[in-house]
Amino acid sequence: MIRIIIAILLIILLHLISRTLSLDGFVSYINPLYPVSLNLDDGDKRKLNINVDSKIASKHYDYTTLFYNIFLDYNNQNLVFVGPLLYELNDKYMDFSVYFNGSKTNRSHEEQRSHLFCLKYGVENVNENNSVEIHINGHKKQLTIAKNNYKCGNRILITKQKNNKPKWIIDWINHYTHRYNVTNIVIFDNNSDDFDGLKRQLESFSHVSLIPYNFPFGVPRKFPSNFLQHNLMEIGFQQFCKDDVFIFNFDIDELLVVDPAQLNSVLSTKDIGYKVDMWWVPMLLDGEDYSYKDFKYKEPNKTNSGNKYIVNKRNTKHLGIHYVITTNKMVRDGGYFLHFKGINTNWKYKRAKNTDIDTSTFKKIDEF
Repeated sequence: MIRIIIAILLIILLHLISRTLSLDGFVSYINPLYPVSLNLDDGDKRKLNINVDSKIASKHYDYTTLFYNIFLDYNNQNLVFVGPLLYELNDKYMDFSVYFNGSKTNRSHEEQRSHLFCLKYGVENVNENNSVEIHINGHKKQLTIAKNNYKCGNRILITKQKNNKPKWIIDWINHYTHRYNVTNIVIFDNNSDDFDGLKRQLESFSHVSLIPYNFPFGVPRKFPSNFLQHNLMEIGFQQFCKDDVFIFNFDIDELLVVDPAQLNSVLSTKDIGYKVDMWWVPMLLDGEDYSYKDFKYKEPNKTNSGNKYIVNKRNTKHLGIHYVITTNKMVRDGGYFLHFKGINTNWKYKRAKNTDIDTSTFKKIDEF
């Protein structure tokens, strides 16, 4: 009886550990795709990089995360550290030593961009579970990092979401899967109220991975503070994308509209990318349980701002929200995406909802 009770307590403990995303000193891998993160030590806080009320910042700004994730890249050649900029703490934290399965490894890549840094350490003899020891700022961190066994097909879509209804997400998944032959979908979930419920709803999709990243997203409409969005794009690029995959860069509230045969023709060579303009879709619906199929109107004209894209990872350096650093030739032939104003990406900000809009100047959404 005592053994049974102990076993139950251990199962509960492992479950709690697997749900903890800010890990310091110990990792138990229930799901190897979940992030392994570390916080700043000694009560340190990064400076606030925007001019905003401190009470607002305390709810949204990431003061304390050092690494959003530590993981092995897609080819298991590098141990990768990705995190938000450290500002005045850079000298204190950026110089550290890494031991991989007992052997010291050297830093092979270091890059800092507007919202993130990415560090890589070359590794060899990768096991299914690997011991990692980090000596940083007088502290020693012991972690376990799983081998990267993710299998990427020819087309992958990486997005983020918070508190969207399963009906919307399922139809969005089916749109990209069946219309555009997307083979892999990675959804980063940011602090949704019912992550477990959504995970159960998506279990039937073997090509969809739902991964919790429960960190502060950033202050609404203060985009220099939105570290997490940029970091997630880098993590997706490094962890889930094989070298010659086509990456679809569309958010959970964005729906690509182009003839599939036309897109297939454009993407018939791996040195080509595809760029699309945006067409806003106003919120004209009551209630919350709706799909993209329930929206009938789009605004009078599309816009060439806020572009999104499809790009092959080959010859691509990194992804941006509306831009990409790549030597791929980008084709722009009139394709566009629908951007739904009422869909919940609202950890950023609330877009206007108005069910009394005059639709006489609007255009009907094309039939799919």
